[in-house]
Amino acid sequence: MQKGRQKNEVMLLCERYVALLLIRMFDSSDPMKLNDLSDVVSSFRTLDALTDRMAGEGLITKKLERLNYVTTILELTPKGRAVAEKLKEAVDIFQCS
Repeated sequence: MQKGRQKNEVMLLCERYVALLLIRMFDSSDPMKLNDLSDVVSSFRTLDALTDRMAGEGLITKKLERLNYVTTILELTPKGRAVAEKLKEAVDIFQCS
């Protein structure tokens, strides 16, 4: 892995809401709709941009599904699941101390 790429991944984790989004997705065993995360990030444009960046770094997959309407489905990748699991562990340690 290139050194610059590692820095971008770490910087993404420092972005506001990213850790919360990953943990929220980790807590759900099923893929989520983009709108299901609107209680974490109320601005649709911000949420859409963050999830685009997360998908670009390989943490989640993001795909459009056409039901009676168009919705965006998000799912953690194995890499995203591993990162989210570590974040969740850190939060649990912090809350227990």
